[in-house]
Order: sequence, then structure tokens, then C-alpha cells
Amino acid sequence: MNLPVIIFTIIAAVILVAFLIWKNQKDRKMLEDQMNQDYPKSTDSPDDIETEDPMH
Repeated sequence: MNLPVIIFTIIAAVILVAFLIWKNQKDRKMLEDQMNQDYPKSTDSPDDIETEDPMH
């Protein structure tokens, strides 16, 4: 019968999906760290005026 082939294919597919999810999470963290290093947060001081706030 083809039952062992079907079981092997299903197990291989589950392992592949799990690997891709794990790799994606790892790559997302690396990209986030790289973006934080390339584009650091601005250093706003409390005296800065927000451009969207109307001045009275």
C-alpha cells in the first residue's frame, strides 16, 4: 500500500513548515536588530516643538 509514503510525506511537510516558521522568526529578529542599528531613534528633547501642535 501507499500508506507509508503518505505518512512520510505528511511528516516531511510538517517538519518543513516548522523549519520555515523557525527560520522566519530568526530572520525577523536579525532584521529588526539591523534596522535599529541603521536607524536609531531620534533624540527629542522636552523643549522641541511638535510640528502637528498648533502654536497659540
